[in-house]
Amino acid sequence: MQLVAELVRSRPAHVRFLVRERHGGDTAVREAIAAQLDALAAKIDAVLVADPLSAGWGTADVTMLSRLLVGHMFMTASACLTTSLRGEDWSPVLATARDQLCLIHLGREHWQDEKRPTGPIPDPVRIRHRGGREAPPEELPHRTATPAIGWSVFVAVVVQVLV
Repeated sequence: MQLVAELVRSRPAHVRFLVRERHGGDTAVREAIAAQLDALAAKIDAVLVADPLSAGWGTADVTMLSRLLVGHMFMTASACLTTSLRGEDWSPVLATARDQLCLIHLGREHWQDEKRPTGPIPDPVRIRHRGGREAPPEELPHRTATPAIGWSVFVAVVVQVLV
């Protein structure tokens, strides 16, 4: 996350342009930004495919994760920029971004094609423990984890593409 923050600090006009034009700019500019983000996602695909945690994943799942990570990076850069423009401390933004990456990683650890949920998204209160009884959110299992792939490698790829 520090590398994303440094990118925003060192190139705020560049990041501001990308954030502003990604959805609101001229069609050609939007498409160019989308193409660069797709290229970044493709590079991250290559990193994720080589990671043992992705063993057995289909191409669509790896691509979905890489695009989620790119979107998260972009959202984090935007949040840092907004915080900077307000003159506020970036620490809470970066802490939240780090926690979100850990949450993404926890989901990644348990993602298996054959066990993918289907149907409507379950209400967290109605999620059941393995014993079969309904569990309120405070009883759901909690874990802390450090992402298996080096996030610095991910962000280094991001910086290469954006700079």
